[in-house]
Formats: sequence, structure tokens, C-alpha cells
Amino acid sequence: MKRRFFQRINRKALLACLCLVAVHPFIQGGCGGGGGSSSPPPPASCDLRVVSVLAPGGTWEPGDSFTVDNDVINDGPEDCPGYVVTFWALDAAAILPDIELASYARGGLVSGADHALTSPVTLPWATPDGDYYVALQVSYAGDPDTSNNIREDLLPITVLGWPDLYDGGPAFSAWNIVDDTFYIVFRVCNGGTADAVPVGFPANNIDTDIFASLDTTITATDYRLGRAYITWIPAGNYVDVGLYIPLADFPVVPVGTYYIGWIIDQQTDVAESDELNNTACITDWLLTVTLPAAAAVFVPLNTDAEDSPATRTLTIKYRQARR
Repeated sequence: MKRRFFQRINRKALLACLCLVAVHPFIQGGCGGGGGSSSPPPPASCDLRVVSVLAPGGTWEPGDSFTVDNDVINDGPEDCPGYVVTFWALDAAAILPDIELASYARGGLVSGADHALTSPVTLPWATPDGDYYVALQVSYAGDPDTSNNIREDLLPITVLGWPDLYDGGPAFSAWNIVDDTFYIVFRVCNGGTADAVPVGFPANNIDTDIFASLDTTITATDYRLGRAYITWIPAGNYVDVGLYIPLADFPVVPVGTYYIGWIIDQQTDVAESDELNNTACITDWLLTVTLPAAAAVFVPLNTDAEDSPATRTLTIKYRQARR
């Protein structure tokens, strides 16, 4: 349903009707009348009219709920046995489709009476950014005049969308081992239209976990190496992240060759418009882990790190701690 639908008037049909009556005044019943026979007047009925609709204004996010004051009256000569009200968000720029906020079935409304109510509505999660007018539409099958069945609040509400966290790309990502310390750097961007603020801020952070993975698909089941903490990221901004882990504290990882990657907002403390673009992986720099043969006990102490730039491979050798 488009907002323009409520404002459409068939002017051509109306003019044709007036002209026909003017040229042939002897036709009984005017428009819709047939060959000299008169049409019976429409039966008396209820006539619903939206008197007012008042939204709270202000700025909201998708998923937020608020209440709308509204008033519907029955102007018709008969009682209305029941009707339906539907609340809409109409794009102020008249570009986006109308968005249904809530719909309620209401009981009878006697002639001359009104329903002045406060109704809760909710912005759908997928509501795009923008300014919206909140409108109320009433529906009743026997209503003889539907031109007064919708009204909108001309004070718009503003909807701010969601943050969207994602990795800044390989140009900003690297890892290595320097002076017996493993380090990794990368960039986290917020491409959304709202600030990325974690639940429970400032006590909580945007936790980003770094993993060693046997393939380029990074998941929480891979071997976690450490966690980087980000406080918050404003909309349209980014944060360069660095994590340093002494090799003496490096987690034990089984023998194998691994990709290094990370999951942004691992704890899902930030609600985002896209939760599926939060992983990243460095694909041209591999970590190889070896262990001494038949080692009964091994700890990441006295670690030997060998850098082989020719093969873009870095090897960490665990060996038993000296006693």
C-alpha cells in the first residue's frame, strides 16, 4: 500500500459524470442511473472518520516500541458493529514503501461516539533510516465514505538504523612474531548509520577474538589465541586494533598449519544490520606448529620461532620446559 493511494481521486470519471448530467438532464439517477429508472438511495450506515493521530516524535531505532494517541469517531446514522485500525509509517520523502507498525480489531462504535485510545506500535527490525509520518487507517466494509479513513501526524519521527561492523580488509591486517612476542593488527569498521555501542557500555566492550584455524573459515570452534577489546565505534568510523601475546603465554595449539583470523563482536554485544560479515582471515601468511617427538609434557616456554619469508610461513616449536 502506497501513501499516494489514499490521495488518489478519479477526476476523469467525475468530470464525465457531470457532463453527462448536464447534457442529458432527463436521465434519472445521474451517474450510474440507467435509462430512465431511478437508483435507490444507499442504505443508512456508519461512517468512520479518523479524528486525530499523535505520535511522540523524536528519534528511534528499528525494534523500538512507542505509543500513539488516536481518536476515531462514527459520523454515520447507524452503529458500527466493529472495525480494524492499522498504523503505518509513511516515508516523509514518499520514496520508500509504507511500513505497517500494528493492526488491531476493535469492537462496536455507536453512532456519534468515538474511540479515543493510546495504542502501542513497534518499528520493524528492517525499518530503513529516514523520517516517517505515523498514520492511522480505519477499515470497515460498509463505510460509505472512505476518504476520511486515514490521517497522519505531520510531525515526523526519525529512525536511525543499525551499526554494521566489518573488517577493514587485508591492507590493514598483518601478524608476525617479534622478540618472542606474537602480535596481530587489523582494522574494524562501522559502516552502519548508528554508533556501535556494546550492551552494558562502558563496562562491556566489543570483544574480538583471534583464532588459529585449519582453513580460511573462521569459527568459534577454532583455537582461540586471544581477545582484543574495543570500547565503541561511531557510525562511519573505524578503529585500528593491535593485540600482543608473549610466546611464553601463547596458547597450546596442536601440531598443524594454521590460518590466523578473527571474529568481530564475538559475544554479540552489538546488534547489527548484518551479523554475517564479522569474520576475517589472513590467507597469505601461515602459522606452522611443531612439537618434539614423544614429549610427555609440553608448555609454551623456551619457544623457538623461525620466520621463513620465502614461503610466507612462520613456525613455532614447542619444547619441554627446562627443569
